[in-house]
Order: sequence, then structure tokens, then C-alpha cells
Amino acid sequence: MTTFVTCYIDLDKYEIRPPSRHKSDYLNYIKYTLSISKPLIFFVDEDLIPSLQEIRNSDIQYIPFKLTDSPYYKYFNKLQNNRLKNPIHNDSPQKDTLNYMILQWSKMYFLEYVMRINPFNSEYFGWIDSGIGYLNSHYNIEEKMYKNALIEFADTIPDKGVKLCCMKHITRSEIQDRHFFYSHRRGNICGGIITGPKSQLHSFIQYFNWELDDTLNRELIAMDEMIFAVIACEHSELTDLYYGDYSEILINYNSVYMSWHLVYNSYILSMNEMNIDSCIHIMERCMNTIDRCPVDMRQYLLLYHLNILNHDLYDKNNIDNRNYINNYIKFFLLHLNPDHPLIRTNLDKINELLKKYE
Repeated sequence: MTTFVTCYIDLDKYEIRPPSRHKSDYLNYIKYTLSISKPLIFFVDEDLIPSLQEIRNSDIQYIPFKLTDSPYYKYFNKLQNNRLKNPIHNDSPQKDTLNYMILQWSKMYFLEYVMRINPFNSEYFGWIDSGIGYLNSHYNIEEKMYKNALIEFADTIPDKGVKLCCMKHITRSEIQDRHFFYSHRRGNICGGIITGPKSQLHSFIQYFNWELDDTLNRELIAMDEMIFAVIACEHSELTDLYYGDYSEILINYNSVYMSWHLVYNSYILSMNEMNIDSCIHIMERCMNTIDRCPVDMRQYLLLYHLNILNHDLYDKNNIDNRNYINNYIKFFLLHLNPDHPLIRTNLDKINELLKKYE
């Protein structure tokens, strides 16, 4: 069973917030999060608890919380000084305020606290933004589709690692220079949903705190999603990435339905740096719904992956790898379009590759 964790702190009490970021907007979005039919721990302004209890008061614990209670709040002055020295050049200063950044970092504290007390005796835990309903209204997603995706998300056991939505594959080269990497938002990871087994989440949080301390000591600043990207790249054994944009953070949670261009782009980035494990992971994410992929993109993905499995870096003598190749060839032949120009012009090469696997 998964225990979910969320939070709502009214930042209007601490600063002037931009339009559509006020309490009245968030209270409308929160109803989606409260509809999750799984145990939920909600860190929230104390004065809001009675009104939220009217909406839901079973399998839920409300924990009164102020932003200044966050263990990350001690970094406020350091964060302020670092922002003057090394700002994120493409952030949104009205939205991405110091208080907002600290609140986003605090997801790690909320998850860690709930895993420690574990009131519902869970093995799996998940963070979900309380304002996740914003995506439904902002991106005009069909209500029924959104609610079904929310149900499927909550029912899925995240047993393969820390699950994050990846918009763009993180290459090893782009994080080598941390000063350069943290100077701009890169659009790699969506931070609104984080799920996984307790042990892997615990390690993920440790790496987050170490990276955050190092970043601040370098006089840099980083949004939570930027640090998530670094961890996903340097500790890929911990993560189970899925692919899409903010609008698909729920819809693509188990299979790819939308934003295939982002999936394709991540595959190309993985292929270019010869990250075969990442290529295989992305293709496995695509296989259940590959027919939804635009036809040209689909044929390129199928052919690229056949080439990747033929690379010398992929151990074809390994029994598991050999079984994977055999299964992929069946999949490849099933979804191949022999009349597509790409396939026609590469038919000899395709046949040559297939013969190597016979």
C-alpha cells in the first residue's frame, strides 16, 4: 500500500504572489488531491484544516505546518545572497521566490517525516502536489480522462524505484559543470509527483540534501527539479523515469499517451551519448502504446533501437540480453511499416541486422 503526502502553505502570508497563485485558486485544485482513495498525510496551514476536513476526514492526517517550521528555512539568507551572485537566468522571479523554492525543497522533509512515523504502515510512499488539479484546468484535459488517470496513478505500486516524470533526458555532460547547469532551468524533470519504495526514497532524499548543501556552498541556487535531474543522472539505479510534459504527469504515469516528441527527444539524447540502459528503459516505456506514436517517429524509434541492440557495447552473449533481443525483434516486426520510406530505404540494412540475431 502507498501512503501519499502533500502540502499547502498559503504563501500570501509571506509575500505578494502572482495572479492565479492565490489561496482561492489552490483550494479549488486541492479537491483532486483529496479525492485519492489512498492514505494521505496533508501538511497545511492550521486555519485551513476545518474546511478541508469537511471535504475529507477518513484515511487522512492533517498536520499543522508553517513555512518557518521547515528545516530548509534556515537557508533563507544564504539563498538570498546566492541569488544575487549567481541567479537562475531564466526563472520566473514573481513565482519562483525564495519562499517558494524553500517550500519546494521541503517535499523531501515531508516525505522523510512521514516515512519515519509511517502511520499507515506502508512500504511505498508518494508525493503529489496539492495543486495537481491546476494541470487539468490549465491544459484543458478532459475531466473524465484526468480523473481516471488519477485513480490509475494512486492504484499503481511504485516498486521499481523512485518514479519521476522526465521531460528531457539528462546527459552526463550537461551536469559536469554545476555552475553552468544551475545557471538556467533545463526542463528535465517535473517535480509534482515523486513515488517509490521507502528504502530508495530514503537514499534519494539523502542525495538531494547532499547536492543542495554542495550547491549552496558553491554560492549557487537550484530549484528542486534541477536537483532531481542531477540525482536521476548520477544515481540512475535509484530511479524509474517515465516521460512526458507537466500536462502528462498523471496521464503518462504508466504508459506513454501524449507528448511523444519529448519521448523521442529523450531517446535521441540517450542514443547520442550511448546510454544503452536509458534507451532500453525509454523503449520499454513506449511498447504498450507504441501505436499511438506518430507514424514517422515510430519507425525511427523502432529502427534506432534495433541498431542500439546491435552495438558492441551491448553484451549479446548475456542470456537476459539475448532474450530481450529476441522479444524486441518480435515487437519490431509486428510494428514495422514495410511501406514507410525510412524502412524501404533501409531494408537491406534491416535484414542484415536481423540475420545477426538468428
